[in-house]
Amino acid sequence: MGFSKFRKYLGRGISKTLPVKKRALITGISGQDGSYLTEFLLAKDYEVVGTTRSLDPAQLWRLEKVRQNIQLVQTDLTTYDAAAELLDSGFDEVYHLAGPSFIPFCWERPIQISEVITESAKHLLEAIRRHERKPVRFCNASSSDIYGNPTELPQTETTPMSPISPYGKAKKWTHELVQQSRETHQVFACNAIMFNHESPRRDLQFAVHKFTDAAAGIKLGRSHGKIPVGSLHTKRDWGFAGDYVEALWAMLQSKSPEDYVIATNKSYMVRDLIEITFATVNIGNWEDYIEVDPKLIREQDIEHLRGDYSKAYRKLGWAPKVSFAGLISMMLGEDIKRLRKNNMDTRV
Repeated sequence: MGFSKFRKYLGRGISKTLPVKKRALITGISGQDGSYLTEFLLAKDYEVVGTTRSLDPAQLWRLEKVRQNIQLVQTDLTTYDAAAELLDSGFDEVYHLAGPSFIPFCWERPIQISEVITESAKHLLEAIRRHERKPVRFCNASSSDIYGNPTELPQTETTPMSPISPYGKAKKWTHELVQQSRETHQVFACNAIMFNHESPRRDLQFAVHKFTDAAAGIKLGRSHGKIPVGSLHTKRDWGFAGDYVEALWAMLQSKSPEDYVIATNKSYMVRDLIEITFATVNIGNWEDYIEVDPKLIREQDIEHLRGDYSKAYRKLGWAPKVSFAGLISMMLGEDIKRLRKNNMDTRV
């Protein structure tokens, strides 16, 4: 049936318009959060476009299952022209997830990292403000690092921001820029203040995956000596990335734009993380495999983060589903499966 005849057929009382898919842009789509959000939006029948720094297949492994169902754009969003050209193709929702997240690296190149984080957000928001075709809803991946060593526990949307790292300071600047765009220019812009969130797709240098990967290797008889660790007493609020991206989507479906803490309201010491990890795979005394390395202890570090997600629950109906123990078990299972498959290749 030709399209013109199909339109006449629709006009016979069945439907007058064809359904139009929502169109979403995900910056940093190849990262942990981007991959989970992509799968979530595709399941809701979105058309998904994502930006990435590289189209190298080795960098896109998290998108392997959905690669044929999305459009990838290799671009540098630290210029206004690039952001404006991208937004000109038309989107209903923009999820800004791009940017470095490994804090030690941010200490090594503070100026470069700050520019990457702040410039991309600035240009995207300006392009959205000038966009004339239709309103665009914007979600910015903020971070619990904006609090520094917080003055209250747990942290909420109104907890004072006092970051101590270059990463946290850059995130604070973009957080406030989102608020300014919302209040001054009426842009539908939200901050998702995401606390630590992990998954089997997390890079190995991050704490949770570092220890689940090591424990999986020991379980399979592939130990490579002591596992170096910094402070055992640092406390963090750890959740599952797959849960957190659902909160981002819920924020952009709400009637008005607001900022939300995305967390679990539970915190654990690094020591707890190691104990639970080793106990889950029944490896005996974890202290036999761990070695505290003073070089890994930062002079300036956040001691305790725990986020109160009650506003997200009250207004969005969002709550974390995967427990901390469940997250560790999930990651261990995937690590053991990967190590067996790759025959001692621990690369992610």
